Amino acid sequence: MGPSLLTHLRPFPRRRADDASVHAGATTICPYPDDVISLSHLGIAYKALGLAEDARATFEMVLRRDPDHVPALEQFALLEVEQERWAEAIATASRALTLAPTSIIARMALGLAYVGAGDWLRAFEQYRALGEVDLRPQQCSSSS
Repeated sequence: MGPSLLTHLRPFPRRRADDASVHAGATTICPYPDDVISLSHLGIAYKALGLAEDARATFEMVLRRDPDHVPALEQFALLEVEQERWAEAIATASRALTLAPTSIIARMALGLAYVGAGDWLRAFEQYRALGEVDLRPQQCSSSS
């Protein structure tokens, strides 16, 4: 097996002062993209690499630019669960569910956060609701 991906990555200079202030002291392995989708993917990559503080700062940056970006909210909620920040995870996952009521990721994160917070009844309600989500592909109608 070859060398890991991390051996090939080198820090790049940050592009904007506001990004640098957010990430003061964080390990940066990539320049920051300008669009929220790419930035959200960067946060997911940081999270997958175990760079929790970089992931947190990146998701916060995404949500400052677009507070309604559901994929960032979902992943941020899961990160907060991993870090045992139960109240924050509940708030973030609840916000994602308000915006996307059928989000399986947000509902799962909310259930996990309730378990961590010791609220078993609310956790059960979230897991039960997961079983009610319609996973069938939606038909697109074309107007003629």
